[in-house]
Amino acid sequence: MQRRLRALQPNAARQWGTMNPAEMLRHCRKQLEFVLDPPANQKVYNTPMRYQPIKWLVVYAIPWPKGSATAPEMDVHKKLKDTGAFEAEKTLLLQALNDVTRLNDVTAKHPLFGHTGKKDWGRIIWKHLDHHLRQFGG
Repeated sequence: MQRRLRALQPNAARQWGTMNPAEMLRHCRKQLEFVLDPPANQKVYNTPMRYQPIKWLVVYAIPWPKGSATAPEMDVHKKLKDTGAFEAEKTLLLQALNDVTRLNDVTAKHPLFGHTGKKDWGRIIWKHLDHHLRQFGG
């Protein structure tokens, strides 16, 4: 994943969605910041994705659709208006990714999947980054 992130260019053309490459990096960093410093009162929505086997299917088997709705707190056009320059965002995302990989345990509750262990969080993070790197041809 780090190799793919490092190869991403600031002028990469998006295949879908509305974010530019720097905004996508900021959006992805927000997910990692959430895992690194989970909010104390994280709301978990009562969705079928909290329960097996649906949770497993979404996390491990089913590809995420292009143009899926973004959680408001991760939306760079609504809430994350602090997107920096492309290279700065890339550096910050790579650092956050390194920090997450060093965690011994993950306590963050996913808003859609509920209580989620380190292995599942790892897969969710990988799947999210993969989804957005493919968005920009990476």
